[in-house]
Amino acid sequence: MLDSITLVKIKGALKYVILYSIFELGRAHGYELRQYIAKLFNLKYVPSNGILYPTLHELEKEGFLISHNEGRKRVYELTSKGVDYVYTKKQEIYDTIGKIRTMFNIINRLNIDKLISVVQILWEKNVVIPNHVVEVLSKKVLEIIEILNTQLESNSKNCDINQ
Repeated sequence: MLDSITLVKIKGALKYVILYSIFELGRAHGYELRQYIAKLFNLKYVPSNGILYPTLHELEKEGFLISHNEGRKRVYELTSKGVDYVYTKKQEIYDTIGKIRTMFNIINRLNIDKLISVVQILWEKNVVIPNHVVEVLSKKVLEIIEILNTQLESNSKNCDINQ
């Protein structure tokens, strides 16, 4: 389960991504933003409206964005405060985007995106997975976690040696 600190980090990262995206695009409506973010991270799936729009509204409330209607679309632009913020936090934003890219690259290389798709289809079709299958899958997942933790520990030791 995600703790509140992790959720704050995710929300902060999303704010950076949205501000950066609008900065690069100049102005954008929600669909354009979703497409840009998907392209930025080489995602097959775009961020959901349930995540994007509340964050846009929050950024607008904080004074980083303004929005107006153009026909049926709501268009978002950075305010001068938003532009200043992006310039001030530029390196931090680039670092965050780099970390997110790395994370999605790992997810894609490990086929976790495909696993999530299969689980979603199972859920949509109300398929019940038998307990013995869940147990086998759980063991495999724990093996994968163990391998990744070994890599993490190895990387941590290498970092300590270089300091």
